[in-house]
Amino acid sequence: MDGFQTTTAIKTALPEDKRPTIISVTASESAEESLKCLALGMGNKLDWISDNLLTFPQPSISPNP
Repeated sequence: MDGFQTTTAIKTALPEDKRPTIISVTASESAEESLKCLALGMGNKLDWISDNLLTFPQPSISPNP
């Protein structure tokens, strides 16, 4: 299942007031794909063009003594 199919499934399964905001993260920078994402109801689209574009904090894990 790709992101387009997943978005469609979520929108079909959940009432509008219960749907999460869906943001596509893709390597494609095409305007056509951006329009498709928005037409399916995704809240936004991020182009993943660099390993450094998005960084996620690493959780700190403390060992239990």
